[in-house]
Amino acid sequence: MRKGQTGVFDLIVAVIIAIIALFALAISWDRFVIKLNDKNEYNDLQMKLFQISDLLISSEGTPTEWDIALDPVTDTSSLGIAYYDRCISQNKLQRLQNPFTLVNIKEKLHIETYNLFINFSRLDNFGTPITIGTPPGATDQKIISLQRYAMMDCNNEGTRGEPYQITFKLWG
Repeated sequence: MRKGQTGVFDLIVAVIIAIIALFALAISWDRFVIKLNDKNEYNDLQMKLFQISDLLISSEGTPTEWDIALDPVTDTSSLGIAYYDRCISQNKLQRLQNPFTLVNIKEKLHIETYNLFINFSRLDNFGTPITIGTPPGATDQKIISLQRYAMMDCNNEGTRGEPYQITFKLWG
């Protein structure tokens, strides 16, 4: 009788240990999946932000002279504020601020579900920075930030333009 009780007791202990091990494995797997999803989301946001920054400061937009269109909000299919790569047009930047709204800009960039903030500041800190959007708040999470450098109005004859630091922030 004692050998039978010992065998059953060993079986119960083995089953309890196996259940605890499976439970620990399930928790570990769940945490791993959550971390992997967070990393993928972070990488997606980072890629979107790089593409947005590249589009804005490296291209002229479509059409190339959208800043002189009568209704640039509807006549523009792609935003770009550059004369050429990393040479920003002051006129296009001003037109991007008015008549465009942040909602229009996000629609043109296909990021309607995200928040966007762009800050243009001179490297010599002269003048007031130009901003588009609202900066992220203290409670916002998963904020991706990217800094790029470009020249402002370097297409004007006789000038090389002013160097600017452009900070892009994207969060969901």
